[in-house]
Amino acid sequence: MKTSNNYADIEISLQDSEDSFYSVDFRFIDPESETDVRLQQGKTAFARFDLEKLGELVYEPEAYGRLLSEGLFSDPLIKNAFENARVRVRSGADKVLRFRLLIGSNASELHRLHWEMLRDPQDDSPLCTDENLLFSRYLSSYDWRPVRLQAKGSLNALVVISNPSDLARNKLAPIDYDGELQRARQALGDISVTALPEPGSGRHATLDDILTALRTQEYDILYMVMHGALVKVSQGEDVVDKATLWLEDNEGKTSYTSGADLAIRLKELQQCPRLAVL
Repeated sequence: MKTSNNYADIEISLQDSEDSFYSVDFRFIDPESETDVRLQQGKTAFARFDLEKLGELVYEPEAYGRLLSEGLFSDPLIKNAFENARVRVRSGADKVLRFRLLIGSNASELHRLHWEMLRDPQDDSPLCTDENLLFSRYLSSYDWRPVRLQAKGSLNALVVISNPSDLARNKLAPIDYDGELQRARQALGDISVTALPEPGSGRHATLDDILTALRTQEYDILYMVMHGALVKVSQGEDVVDKATLWLEDNEGKTSYTSGADLAIRLKELQQCPRLAVL
């Protein structure tokens, strides 16, 4: 098993600038060093993404990933820093690189890009399927409540699997409830799992039932499986993407729930899960 000091970290932060350009902050953290590595002092790096062209290539994964990588690593400062960090990690014994991507609140349009299709800027191979690189994308939090970690043996998870009976109406495939629950248990290992709805209970994955379960018991992990989409809606003079989730109503049919509503309801809880997986 790898211990914590087997991991080195690359953090790339993207903030909106102007005219499709995004300012980039780069940080490399090596557990064997007492200092962080950043870009050259006084130098500002930028990334640029052709969002329209990426939309046209969404069903061509290699071309999509190549264009996405060209945008992220278009600035030689970023490309060189990323490659130098990988060389440094590969020179260590049994090290794994964690690649963390932070998208600023002023660049929310970048969340709809398929970052898992990124290509290696050095040899054009798929980047995120490399077992020696762990990729994650994360958000800033405005919640100042403290997060206290527990011992792994005492962790528990609420696994919510929403499979509305009328998915075919939207030309969506049914969710494999049994298969998804089995995969969740395998992924969570020794962590205690509570399923919602429980197999054979006749209950449904409603928003109210999810919140009731989270109020009744303190869960460390909220693990949710369902269909979802970014739906374009009018907001004043603008058209924006609204995250929509396919939860269930009390009859087991689709209950369209906005991602914003779910986030607000979770925020209202006295004790939120420490980790949410969607």
